[in-house]
Amino acid sequence: MNRIEDSIQSSCVNWFRLQYPGLMLLSFPAGYVFGGNKTKRAIIGKRMKNMGYTVGTADLFLAMPSAIYHGLFIEMKTAKGRQSPAQKDFERRALMSGYGYAICRSVEEFMETINGHLK
Repeated sequence: MNRIEDSIQSSCVNWFRLQYPGLMLLSFPAGYVFGGNKTKRAIIGKRMKNMGYTVGTADLFLAMPSAIYHGLFIEMKTAKGRQSPAQKDFERRALMSGYGYAICRSVEEFMETINGHLK
């Protein structure tokens, strides 16, 4: 995730917390490089994988069902950002499992997505 996506996501999470303080919006540590030397980073990566982290996981998860979905995964992207193959595979598997999946490129798009899911 790049700095612009970080900024958009932070604004979205802040808005969500103000609008829906009782609901759970969860974040996943996607796209971050951990410190230390190559060996230490490999150890951390292996530990995360063993604990369940999957490459391609969406940035956010709204743990609230809708009339259609069990919950909603949200991938944050910039205006020109594109999904990786792993993210496309994650989207496919989420939808097949009964979860919603959305790509949001702005705070406004995020707000519309959340409000639409919670109708």
